[in-house]
Amino acid sequence: MLERLLRERGIDPQPLWYDSKDWIDFGEPLDIWIRDCAAALAQAIIAASSIIDFSAAIIDGGFPEWVRARLVSATIEEIGKLDLQGIVFPDIIEGAVGAQARAIGGASLPIFARYLIDQTVLFKEIENAEGN
Repeated sequence: MLERLLRERGIDPQPLWYDSKDWIDFGEPLDIWIRDCAAALAQAIIAASSIIDFSAAIIDGGFPEWVRARLVSATIEEIGKLDLQGIVFPDIIEGAVGAQARAIGGASLPIFARYLIDQTVLFKEIENAEGN
């Protein structure tokens, strides 16, 4: 969405694909993107909190730390606009993985496959006593 906002205003979106440390402040398009993302994150966090009480929601991504800080702040502000009656409000905190999240997640898959409980066990066919 940020790329589209930039293109609509004639701004080159190429810096989005640079290392997150090399991002520039895109001004109004970035402000709009943060506002829209914060509103969506706020709704998702409150929806999840209405089902499960969890202590924190971590916001992170492949963007600079200063964008993440603004996104966390905007999300907290948006949550304040929602009906929180009966909901245990989780802490909204900044993550620390950033752009490396995909690589770390991918690298952890073999470890999960070998050492974690089989999450697909409920979907496997049950063999009968005869082994068919």
